[in-house]
Amino acid sequence: MLPLRSVLDMPYSRFSEALRGVKNSVDSAFPANATAVIGVTSVGPGEGKTTIAANLAQLYMNEGTSVLLVDADFVGSRLSRVTTEDGAGFGMESLRILGIAGQYSRRRSEAPQHVEEFDGKAVRCVPVLTVDQTRKAAVAHQRYGHLPALKSELELLRPRYKVIIVDMSGFEDSADTRVICTYLDGIVVVLGQSDKMTVERLGEALATFGKSRVALLGVISNRSDGPRRTNIRWDRKQWRKFRK
Repeated sequence: MLPLRSVLDMPYSRFSEALRGVKNSVDSAFPANATAVIGVTSVGPGEGKTTIAANLAQLYMNEGTSVLLVDADFVGSRLSRVTTEDGAGFGMESLRILGIAGQYSRRRSEAPQHVEEFDGKAVRCVPVLTVDQTRKAAVAHQRYGHLPALKSELELLRPRYKVIIVDMSGFEDSADTRVICTYLDGIVVVLGQSDKMTVERLGEALATFGKSRVALLGVISNRSDGPRRTNIRWDRKQWRKFRK
């Protein structure tokens, strides 16, 4: 079982069922016909945010919703590495780009579409906008040009997809993430290392946002009950408590 595609390999596991509940909660935060650009982040590294982002995108894709997965973790770049090295095996592939600089499109009709078999059904791969693609779109002489480039890309791609999921670095030590959050319609915070999380640490991390207006959709408590069992829980009240 590959963690980045758990919802495909184990569709009725506790993890998959819980994540489907998270998806329904996220959907209820937006009007039915609205496009949603949703960020997934955490306080620090190793919380499971990339696993949540990838599986959430798989859920949308396999329910018939047009979805794009964006790797905005310019430090770890795990999604980009996986997509480049063995994307098809994880149900992902790089977003196709037209020859015109800065122009993105859905897959051309004449291009072959990769599908894999799952329970006898063809499953399409989730398109991924990699960090390399964003860096190439940045102005060459700007050291931090990847940030305005990402903002422009999201604006350009928004009309083409119903849901865009943006995987970011942990916001505790990442200025990039705190900037990117202002480009999004809402964010989901993943808390995976409860033994290392205190109210004081979370409060200090939240203070790094300053007065930036960030729409928090909810918190996912991503905890392991054992070597083969993972459980996630969606909690908005928990976030309100910490925000106070």
